[in-house]
Parts: sequence; structure tokens; C-alpha cells
Amino acid sequence: AARSVAGGDFSAKVPLGPQTKKRPYDEIEELSATFNHMTDELKSFDYLRKDFISNVSHEIKSPLTTISGYAQLLADETLDAASRREYIHNIRLSCAQLSGLCENLTRISQLESGKRKYAFEIVQLAKEISEAAE
Repeated sequence: AARSVAGGDFSAKVPLGPQTKKRPYDEIEELSATFNHMTDELKSFDYLRKDFISNVSHEIKSPLTTISGYAQLLADETLDAASRREYIHNIRLSCAQLSGLCENLTRISQLESGKRKYAFEIVQLAKEISEAAE
């Protein structure tokens, strides 16, 4: 089971024997139960990791798609100046979104490694919702 877990198979379990008056719960049974609990936790963390990576991937793809689309529109030489300014503004917003995502990933890494502490702050909810909607 340990070799399976080391290979990434977190469904591996150590069989537990039945406890009877003749065969009490011993250290090996306790180790086995703890091992099984560990594999359950690893499976849960693995799911969260995969979900996190999927979400980050989506958050990166969205602004990149926006940047790519507006860059293609900017290539049109007949584009008027107002449209050009609007498209450039949208590209800058998407770049800022990507930059913010990178900063957040760095913060997460620092929090997990203990290099940074949580800092709570008061935010203007209406402003945050407005920016998110934009």
C-alpha cells in the first residue's frame, strides 16, 4: 500500500482485521488505521490541487483570449481611433487581471510557506463588485 501511495495511488488501503476479545486492537492495527486515514486526506488534497489548477488555468485563459481577440481587431488598418483606444484599454485591463492573478499566486505560495502572514483589511464591497462586473 505504501508503494502504491508513493506512486500516486491514494486509493490504496491497508486491510484492518476484526477486533475481538481474543484479538485486541494493537499497534499494527493503529498504524494501519492511521495509514488509511492518511490516504483519505491525500486523496482529498489531490482533488483540491487538481481543482485549483483547473480554476487557475481558466482564469489565465480568459484574459489571454481577450488580449488575443483585441490584438487581432487592432490589426485592422481601417479601425477608427476611438475603437483603437477602447481595444487598447481592454487589453490593458486584461494584462492587469493577469498581473493580479500572478500576485495572488505568489501570495498563496508565501502564505503556505509561512513567509507571509494573513492581513485582514476592510474593503469597499460595492467597488469590488463593480470591478468584478467590469
